[in-house]
Amino acid sequence: MSSPYVAPPERPRLVWLIGILYLLVNLLVLGTALSHGRQALVGLGPFARVMVLVSPLLEILGAIALMALRRVAPYLLTFDLVLIGANWLTPETTARSAVSSDTLANAVGTGISVAVCLYSWRLLRRRQLR
Repeated sequence: MSSPYVAPPERPRLVWLIGILYLLVNLLVLGTALSHGRQALVGLGPFARVMVLVSPLLEILGAIALMALRRVAPYLLTFDLVLIGANWLTPETTARSAVSSDTLANAVGTGISVAVCLYSWRLLRRRQLR
């Protein structure tokens, strides 16, 4: 006798919202950074130059992994959060200021990243990620 078919877990609506918004916002951020090219990178230090490309890429990969309900999503999002924290602590001009000079917008973006990271760990703890 074969075992009955077990349907994969349903994707929570919040995962859809996070995935779509993260993809849109980070593709815009990455596109803005790439379209300005060298002009956006002139005043940045070496760490911030790498962060302009790495952070949005990590968030895009994390959003895709979260949409696919993969176990790697919390790790990608946590690594991005660690890089964002390190970027805030560097004395040089930060990568976030290359995209937006508004400190409040940067703080809100970081807060959203923290919330999404915590939510992804919650999904992992509840065994909703494969």
